Amino acid sequence: MTAQVPAYLQRYQPRNIGEKLSQNLGTSAPPYVSIQGNRFTLIDAAGNEMPVPTFDPQIGVYLDACIIDVGDHISRVFYINKFDPSAQSYTPPDCWSDNGLAPSISCNSPQSPTCASCPNAVWGSAISAQGKQIPACQLTQKTALLIPGIPQTVFLLRVPPNSHKHLRAYVELSRGSGVNISDVLTRIHFDLTTQGTLLFKGVQYIDEQLAALRENAYAEKKTDNLVGRNDVPRQVVAMQQIAAPAQVALGAIPVQMASSPPAKRPTLANTPYVPPAVYEAPTASPQAPSQSPPVGATTASPSEAPATPRRRRRTAAEMQAANRPVPGQAPTPAPAAPFQRLLRLIRRCFRRPSPAYLRKDRELPLRPLVSSAWHLANQLRPTPSSAICSTIFSNRGKS
Repeated sequence: MTAQVPAYLQRYQPRNIGEKLSQNLGTSAPPYVSIQGNRFTLIDAAGNEMPVPTFDPQIGVYLDACIIDVGDHISRVFYINKFDPSAQSYTPPDCWSDNGLAPSISCNSPQSPTCASCPNAVWGSAISAQGKQIPACQLTQKTALLIPGIPQTVFLLRVPPNSHKHLRAYVELSRGSGVNISDVLTRIHFDLTTQGTLLFKGVQYIDEQLAALRENAYAEKKTDNLVGRNDVPRQVVAMQQIAAPAQVALGAIPVQMASSPPAKRPTLANTPYVPPAVYEAPTASPQAPSQSPPVGATTASPSEAPATPRRRRRTAAEMQAANRPVPGQAPTPAPAAPFQRLLRLIRRCFRRPSPAYLRKDRELPLRPLVSSAWHLANQLRPTPSSAICSTIFSNRGKS
């Protein structure tokens, strides 16, 4: 069967059931490079194996490939059971993550809501074969390789934790020389003194054919799934599933709020009485000047004011004797400007007709008002008190 679709089938739009089956059943392992036993083995998606035959007497087995892409985040891989070297098939990890945040949505047995809170990510949660403390969840760096001679396949190489420092040294050396590692052919080989440790070294620039294959892989985004760029955290998907029903239910919220009875406002009937705090007024000093109450303050009505003893009215002879100048004393100065203004206000009050709400209370005596004006004039000391009284009573009949 060829890949050319017949003309009669091109007229129809079939359903993509292959994509749905991949979502339901999962996909097989992508093409990858195995480093088991300190040997390089190329394994395709169907499970076919092809050992790498290249060998150098000084460095041993090696693999020349072009690193065309890497994962955006460091990958985490966790196995519940120990690694079995005699296994005949690829066993996926129980928990893994390529997003740097939380277990992948595709993993079978997530160990924690997030990678940061996972107990398997703590150093000392496992012991290596050399007896060193390591995290049970291993950190691997996913890389995508193009291998000369196999142009149509992009392979995955998982760089183990003990090789990260060698890969970092190779990248820094290339950057210091102004070389991009995706433009060169990298020789990958093993450290003969340890097990499973990779070393990296640049050999030469890639040829034009391999550069065209690299650009084609970028255009078709062949490396995105390979290095885990499309991995989605399981926690984010769960939050989206929870938020979706909540958004649908938001339409019923205004109806429920409208049907619910309005909140009862506090009134004097249902408000508990709180007794006011007892306040003791400070005793005023005899030398303290009298101050008028602030504007807006509540004053006591005349009926609530305490009764004062009736004062005796002086005769005209007594007032003339009190106002007679004393020999050798300077005459009283002329009235000041503030008193003239006060006097005009008093005159205006007696000339203006009383309001309607005061006309019905004609029994209101005028003497308290005259007495208050007389005391105020004595405090200001502008003129003798007889002049104030004569001025007020002279204008009383004109009102």
